[in-house]
Amino acid sequence: MQHPERSRRRRRDAGLNQVAAWTRRAVGVGIVLSGLLAAGLAHLLPGQAADRADGGPEAPVSSEPSAPPATSPSPDGSARPHRTHRPRLTPPATAPAAPPSTPVRRPAHTTSGGS
Repeated sequence: MQHPERSRRRRRDAGLNQVAAWTRRAVGVGIVLSGLLAAGLAHLLPGQAADRADGGPEAPVSSEPSAPPATSPSPDGSARPHRTHRPRLTPPATAPAAPPSTPVRRPAHTTSGGS
């Protein structure tokens, strides 16, 4: 004969195991969905796109005349040249100014000892 307390514990444990499995599944689905949402927003928001158009306001201004890009017909038939790499950064023409020096302030009257 089974004890009523033992069968009650088994049913409770089975229910808790189902809840734990459902929770793990729900958390996993939530993680996947949040990753998909983040990836979608990253493609929609401007700022870090690697395929920006050349000549925009964010393009670096150079004092050297640049050679026109070589245009070769692309496989899809468009005449627009494809960018193969990002322009290299150049060091500034002048050294940055040193921050202004501030004198070290010392208290006019120092005390020693406790209160």
